[in-house]
Amino acid sequence: MIKTDVVIIGAGPTGLFCAHQLGIIGLKCEIVDNLDKIGGQCIELYPDKPIYDIPAVPECTGEELTNNLLNQLKPFDIKFHLSERVDEVKKDNWMKVMMTKFDACYKSLEEYGQVLFLDSDMVFVNPLEDEVLELFNNKNIDVAICQHMTNNWQVEAQHGLYNGGMFHIKSKHFLDSWHQLSVDYKKYGFYFEQQPLEFVQRNYISLNLPINYNIGWWRFNNHSTKSRLDKLHTKDDRIWFGNRPAVNFHVHTSRELEYENFGQFLVDKIKALFLQTKNKNYNDLLPLIV
Repeated sequence: MIKTDVVIIGAGPTGLFCAHQLGIIGLKCEIVDNLDKIGGQCIELYPDKPIYDIPAVPECTGEELTNNLLNQLKPFDIKFHLSERVDEVKKDNWMKVMMTKFDACYKSLEEYGQVLFLDSDMVFVNPLEDEVLELFNNKNIDVAICQHMTNNWQVEAQHGLYNGGMFHIKSKHFLDSWHQLSVDYKKYGFYFEQQPLEFVQRNYISLNLPINYNIGWWRFNNHSTKSRLDKLHTKDDRIWFGNRPAVNFHVHTSRELEYENFGQFLVDKIKALFLQTKNKNYNDLLPLIV
């Protein structure tokens, strides 16, 4: 799935000029056109025919106009998808949904003085450890967060070092800063709310939760981390991750997805581990994991 700020349908002069204007204000865009070349009708129907209605240009051909517009776009690295057709446009409220987490966090902070946030697609297979609960109550720690731990530094540079699916916050100042930077994520070129989390935490006392928390598929999906799957095993009718009990998995199991579930292999692994135990709680969870 390609993620960008704007999709422009049509690689004619109007689309090319729009891409230039978007680039000037710092927005990324991609251009889709059904034709196999850039320029639209100008280049397809009359590349050599003189054009007289371009502002401040007394006369030019369709080819000259297209080439001039492409030269303007060179600083912005615009991606083109030629010989492709847009059949449907859907409104994506992803970031609006993501931002509702802040509403829930503010309410919890107001009522309880702290918040433990968990994405809806978490599966807990062991309780929170006592030493972690003690740290949650340490008044000197502003936030507890989870690193992606992908070992893929290029991906983390793009998407953020931390995952926003599980965190514990006691500082309203931290939440205010994170919320505001997430609101302005496009302005600063951040990836949704995850990169803002990385930048804000630098100014606060934070705790990194260990790898047996918020266990997501992204921790297993490259050549250097696939072997981590072998560290998932059962002992005493519980699931362990290495020498620590696996606390919770972050997998898409509780909602329908409009895209491929890249973590299906981890879902299948969890189900197989459930079947290796006689743990009644795991048996109860099994029908809920798709």
